[in-house]
Amino acid sequence: MPRKPAEPKLIRLPRKTAEGSLEEAYELLGVNAADVMAAPKVSDLLELCGILGKVWDYLEASDTASAKKLVSMRARISMKSHMNVLPFEAFCVAAEVDTRIALGILADVIKAHVSILRNASALEKFEKAKGKAEAANPNAGSELAVLPPIEKDVKRLSDRFNQRFLNQAPNADLDVPVVEEDEEGDDGEV
Repeated sequence: MPRKPAEPKLIRLPRKTAEGSLEEAYELLGVNAADVMAAPKVSDLLELCGILGKVWDYLEASDTASAKKLVSMRARISMKSHMNVLPFEAFCVAAEVDTRIALGILADVIKAHVSILRNASALEKFEKAKGKAEAANPNAGSELAVLPPIEKDVKRLSDRFNQRFLNQAPNADLDVPVVEEDEEGDDGEV
């Protein structure tokens, strides 16, 4: 029977280090500052896009293993002051997730959210238009379409045909093409 992975241990700091420095935070996370500096930078891009503050919400919405690793690494740091001084790249290095992969995960989650919002917006617009149509036509909500009997249309078309073609001069020759039959008996169509 497979063993469940052990829950990550929370690292609690004594109150005297509540201020927290970047070096202490790197140490708590178990990463080297040089490794974090060597990782491709995405924090500036995330900040430019205005999502740096919501990165963890987006990652929690993802079901990928890499996103779960990143969220797990962030959960290891118990003090908010240390969480706030660590760059996003530090969590990526600690979780052994390439920052570009993390950026791709964020892009996928955001794209899914935008799609959901667009669909909700389109549905809302549809409902508004439907409401306006129902207000303009009180029968619009009924699902039963009432059509005139087909017999009336057939009779009307028949009368129109008779007036145009059959009620012309009684001995008028109609231009009707004559189709000659082949030897095989078909009418010559291909």
